[in-house]
Amino acid sequence: VPLMIRAPSKPQSAGKRSSAIVELIDMYPTLAELAGLEPPQDLNGTSFAAYFDNHTLPSVKEAAFFQFPRCPKNLSRLWDDNICLEVPRTQFYSMGYSVRTKSYRYTEWLKWNGTRLHGEWDTVLGVELYDHADDTGTDFDAFENTNVAHKPGMEAAVKQLHD
Repeated sequence: VPLMIRAPSKPQSAGKRSSAIVELIDMYPTLAELAGLEPPQDLNGTSFAAYFDNHTLPSVKEAAFFQFPRCPKNLSRLWDDNICLEVPRTQFYSMGYSVRTKSYRYTEWLKWNGTRLHGEWDTVLGVELYDHADDTGTDFDAFENTNVAHKPGMEAAVKQLHD
């Protein structure tokens, strides 16, 4: 998900774009650093405050991880009308576990266990791999239209991102 943030104390960063990989978990340490506060030692996440001074710095993370549920209303059309708003998590149908790197977004869709509240790793419903190697960050949807997970030559990328 693209992230837009502005730090009024860093006016030189206004309008700058970075391709660094960050996650929402990085917000707290970033905001604490920008405010001059010492974050707790056991805090998860990594500050990306340095990007406000130099937006061309390389990513401090190799990947971002996320998950999201799907709740199809019609099981014969799993990927249509499948938003889980106001659906108890015990009733989710599947969970997508994703990793986003500079080059790829990889997702495994697992059957959801509503009793144990986690995905069943032995029941993979689908796999998606999107190639972002040429992604300049100017068109968020341009590189998410063709699933290349099962294309010849992509086996190594799928294995690496799965593991």
